[in-house]
Amino acid sequence: MWCVLLLAALSTKTIADWMDPAGCHYFYPCDHGHILSSNGKGKTRNIIRRILGMFYFIVGGILLVLGCLCFLKKADFLFLRYRSIEDFEKEYDVSNARQITGLSMLILGFSFVLAGLYPSTLPLLAMGALIAVLVQKIGLDRYASYQGFLKTSTSTKKAAKPLLKGSTILTIVVLICSAFVMFMGSIDVEMNEKDIHLSATLTPSKTIEYKNIKSVAQKEDFSFGNRSFGVGNSKISSGEFRNDTLGNYDLYAYTNNTNVIIINTKDGYVVFNQEDTKKTNAMFDKLKEKLEESQS
Repeated sequence: MWCVLLLAALSTKTIADWMDPAGCHYFYPCDHGHILSSNGKGKTRNIIRRILGMFYFIVGGILLVLGCLCFLKKADFLFLRYRSIEDFEKEYDVSNARQITGLSMLILGFSFVLAGLYPSTLPLLAMGALIAVLVQKIGLDRYASYQGFLKTSTSTKKAAKPLLKGSTILTIVVLICSAFVMFMGSIDVEMNEKDIHLSATLTPSKTIEYKNIKSVAQKEDFSFGNRSFGVGNSKISSGEFRNDTLGNYDLYAYTNNTNVIIINTKDGYVVFNQEDTKKTNAMFDKLKEKLEESQS
């Protein structure tokens, strides 16, 4: 068990470096999108993100400590209220309950610590939370069942039903939420008479007036770079991003399509695309027509 924990701890930085090659931490003066900006908005974002990173890190540390204490039989206060451990062990299968709770806390703790150190690993936090809940659900199903929850025969199937039902509902909710966060999303582009409106799932929308557009370009094999703030899953990448070509920019794109449209405005760059190259090309042609109409 301890060898597994040691290997997991040593591999944490390797995994994080792979997901975030730039090594941007919450706790270092790395540019997470206006973090080094001198304006009030940038400073506020910097403070919020560092507080958030510290929160993840502290909560993860507490969960890791509690998880280890469960395996060392030093966290029985999690199971007890006003009873002694001797009385509790006579009635409940405490040994297995310790292992289930400890394992769940270790999984969730590692996820929180990793998310606290590297913003780009936040999806792992959702995945870790899902795994932890599933592990805990297995324990709940096992120990809430009328056959195994109590050592005595006082527990009945009827008494166990509410807990079993509650754990099942919780697991279904977590599965749905995790699937939505990790595998779903959409990019919406509306070209109006005077402006273009961009929006994406769980991302603030942006409206750009044609008169404020300096230039537009289309680029294939565009590198999204690192996400500073926003959504990054298998379906869409949206929010504030940074790469070597544009620096800080706003992205509204489908992850599997690297053919993008780049809009250069007085406030910075905005990049977007559609589900495939054909639709992106059509969108680019339509945007050029709108710009020509606005200038005539």
